[in-house]
Amino acid sequence: MNTNSDFDRHASAWLADGPIELADRVLDAALREVHQTRQRRRWSAPWRATLMSMRLGAAALIALVAVAGILAFNMIGSVGPRPTTPPSPSPLGATAVPTPTAAAAASLDPKAFATYTSAQYGFSIGHPTSWSETAATRAWSFATDSDATAPHSAGADHFTSPDGKVRVSAWEIPLDSGANLDSRAELLSWISDYCTRGGGSGCAGIQDRAVPFCNERRDCHVAFLVPFDDWTGTFAWGGSFDGTVLVTAVWRTESGPEVAPYGGARRLLEAFLSTMNIVPATGDQLEGWPLPSPT
Repeated sequence: MNTNSDFDRHASAWLADGPIELADRVLDAALREVHQTRQRRRWSAPWRATLMSMRLGAAALIALVAVAGILAFNMIGSVGPRPTTPPSPSPLGATAVPTPTAAAAASLDPKAFATYTSAQYGFSIGHPTSWSETAATRAWSFATDSDATAPHSAGADHFTSPDGKVRVSAWEIPLDSGANLDSRAELLSWISDYCTRGGGSGCAGIQDRAVPFCNERRDCHVAFLVPFDDWTGTFAWGGSFDGTVLVTAVWRTESGPEVAPYGGARRLLEAFLSTMNIVPATGDQLEGWPLPSPT
């Protein structure tokens, strides 16, 4: 048997294009050839024996390297790539992002408001410049309007936030000829009647939750802010509204999420009202409705 020729044939077969896995029999044959071949001293061996020894050693080395490569490849394939670690998030507060609350509250500076004059009623009122305007096209009346239709009534001037989620409305309701609401009790009674006639909810107990306001700071004509079940409104009489009641409304409740960015329905409404000189009552004004002060 010519062992050298057999090994050459096996090695050549392995080196040729073919399967990527090394057969066990090829490896066994190569290892047997290595162990069975006598190692001669270099200086006493003829040139052919030296050449064959070198070929055997190189072939064995190639076989061993190939086995190691196949094993490594299989190990990598079974383990799979290591998942990359996502970058650590930036520390909290590293980038300041304006909140909707801060942005909306900043827009409530009455000094920066646009001024709107009602063609239907003649009053002027300010609103944030980014809000849209819808003008009244007729007078408000109990015969035509109700609590349910009020947010869209053609008898009121409307102002709508950019996102369309909040609307503020203003309109006047004429009083019967000769009617006088120059007292808290008279205006509270009128508000209760208005709520009932309009078919609103939350008409009971208005006097317990109404907040005193002043129509014109100096004279402090009677006015109230009243929270209802589904909206928040103010009612003002006297001064330039003598003979009528000015009604302004935010069609949301105080705690409604839509008005939370503005600090609540009352804060939003107060910003609009301040442009009309309708403000919360303070100091001795809470004890009654004093005569005009010299200041």
